[in-house]
Amino acid sequence: MGYGKDIVDARRWSLLTLLVVGAFLAFFELSKQVTAVEKLCPFGEDPFDATSSFGLQLGMLCASIALVRAFRAGGSDRLALRACVVALLSVGTSSIADLLGLLRYPGAWARDIRGWTLAACVLVLATLALGLWWQLTRQYIRFSYMMGGMGFPAGPLAWGLATLGLLGMLAYPPRWNANLAGELLSVVLGMGFLFGLVALLAFSRPLPVSGAPIDLLDDLSALLPPLRCWERHLRRGVWPLVVLLGLIGGGMLVVVEAMGEGFIAAADLPEVAALYVGCELMGAAMGFLLLGDYLYLVDRARQPT
Repeated sequence: MGYGKDIVDARRWSLLTLLVVGAFLAFFELSKQVTAVEKLCPFGEDPFDATSSFGLQLGMLCASIALVRAFRAGGSDRLALRACVVALLSVGTSSIADLLGLLRYPGAWARDIRGWTLAACVLVLATLALGLWWQLTRQYIRFSYMMGGMGFPAGPLAWGLATLGLLGMLAYPPRWNANLAGELLSVVLGMGFLFGLVALLAFSRPLPVSGAPIDLLDDLSALLPPLRCWERHLRRGVWPLVVLLGLIGGGMLVVVEAMGEGFIAAADLPEVAALYVGCELMGAAMGFLLLGDYLYLVDRARQPT
């Protein structure tokens, strides 16, 4: 497959992935904002909702990375396709979590035609996202079941997180969400299911990358030239950067929650902030640990010692 065709493929797939993530965003907002639909959604509570929330964030982030890498001059087309893979799997895994919620609580939706429409939409999203992922990867690789040969040292962690998340969705007592500790645990289970399953599926069909890949810091430095002055420092302190991104994401979620609810009582602010910021920090760390190498976010060989 020629280099020129790879660029065309990367651009086409990045735009298609953006449309899929956009469709999932529309569905996510519909299930949250429309009261008639929200009442029928058994997946509106954690751990199901946590999977969808983090899946949406991961999908939007990776769709953006794919666009940057596919369309900027000198970008890496194969790494753009890898970002498409993670974005599609984020939507697919989130839809699987929604389907598990529907299967666990059929009484919430099965008696209403709108509930069946809701279930059909979830099934279509899951089929679309996972079908596109399969079609994308089959163009470049042959399926392999050998995790050990894929450079995936975090494989056992991914298996553990995905398994615990699945068990939580099937058996987690809803009453545990009544307190902060139980709610946090359900969020962690949903988050673990997302990142664990996405990582397992992504590494099960890895897209080969030839030559010297360009990492995300190279992409950002090309788009934002002032970052070049800080590139060496950013490479030296990757984990502080991950923590900073988690803090920013958590802070933004607190603001969004305040806007959505109209206000947050001063007495509840520390609890809400701790929940959102803590969850975003865990999500950022978990995502970087499991998917950082696959997405080639930072070239470890170029990190200053």
